[in-house]
This record gives sequence, C-alpha cells and structure tokens, in this order.
Amino acid sequence: MRRVIIILFFLISFACSGFSQSIANGGFALPDISGSFQTLTSAPTDFVWDITGRIDLINSYWDGASGSDYDQSVDIDETSSISQAFATVAGTRYSLDFWYANNPDGTGSSTGYVSVLGAGSLLSDMIVHNTSSLADMDFFNYTGEFTADSTSAILSFAGDSANGLYGIVIDDISISAVSGPGPGPSEPVPEPATLLLLGTGLLGLAGAGKRNRSL
Repeated sequence: MRRVIIILFFLISFACSGFSQSIANGGFALPDISGSFQTLTSAPTDFVWDITGRIDLINSYWDGASGSDYDQSVDIDETSSISQAFATVAGTRYSLDFWYANNPDGTGSSTGYVSVLGAGSLLSDMIVHNTSSLADMDFFNYTGEFTADSTSAILSFAGDSANGLYGIVIDDISISAVSGPGPGPSEPVPEPATLLLLGTGLLGLAGAGKRNRSL
C-alpha cells in the first residue's frame, strides 16, 4: 500500500509541474504601482524581469489584456528589452503564450521581437500591432512552441528603434510543458485528470489486494 501511495504522489507531482507556469510575474502585477504608469530603467526586486534600456510599467493609463482596470502591462520602448531565465527539461516541448498590443499614443504600428534562447536559439519571432486605442487596446494573442535543449532557457522581449517611445505592449506571459522527453517529439504529457483517475485506480487495487490477503 505504501508503495502505491508513493507512486501516486509522484504522478500528481508530475501532473502539477507539467502544467504549471514557469514564468514569474508574467502578468506584471508586481510591483503594484499607483498612478498612470511608472518608467523603469532598472528592475525592482519583485519585478523579477531583467531590464535593458527603459520600459513603462502601465497601471491605469490603459487596460491590460484582461480588460480590467489596473491590470498592469509593460510598454517596451525603442530597442529596450526585458528577459527572464527559467528552468527547462531537455527534450521537452513547451508552449509560450502571451498578449501584445501597440502604444496607442504613437501614429503607426509598433514592432517587437520575442526569443527563447537555450544552448541554441529555440524560438525567434517578430510581432507587429497597429490597432490599439486608449479605449480599446485590442490585444492579440501569440502562441508558439519550442523544444528545450538544456536545463534552462532565457525568454526575451525587445522593442524596435522605429517605435521610439511608443513601444510594443506585452502582458499575461506563460510557459507550459506540452510534451515530455521520449521516443517522439509529439508524445503528449498525460493530463492531470487522467493521472488522478489512474492514481485512484491504483489505490482501489491496493485496497482490494489487502482485503483479499486478510481473508
């Protein structure tokens, strides 16, 4: 029985770790600022992200991707960037998801660049947005996949010199494992519900075995 409980514990732990967010402060809720926005040239401790250049942490100047008041987002000016290192498992495929828009005070589109770097380049893409207004930021959703090649990687977002101070706006970033290392890159990670059902079945079988031995 004890062995079955240990197996069940590892199954549940694997399910939670495979579907949990790997990115800290992906919604830029910290630090919780007041006013319209705050310009940052270095990162406060609770911001977590590294900053190169300058960014604006937006509070009430416009709504974040959720559409709710005071949902914070970041505006990445010019060629500035933010980056964050996160743990990976080599051979595991991950899904990157975030929302983006343009600074509506500009007169044109805003361009940005997203990249994931491990031992080599895992993902590199350009994003362009030009339909935002202060009343409706019209955030677009980005989803991309990459396969880890080491035990860690760095996620980066950068602006473009053509943006000037009217940068690319980023919000609600998450990274989740969508498959584990194995014979094929498309081998799916078992869903948590499936693992829980399997664990329940193992406990039931163990209990039945114990009853049979007591007869």
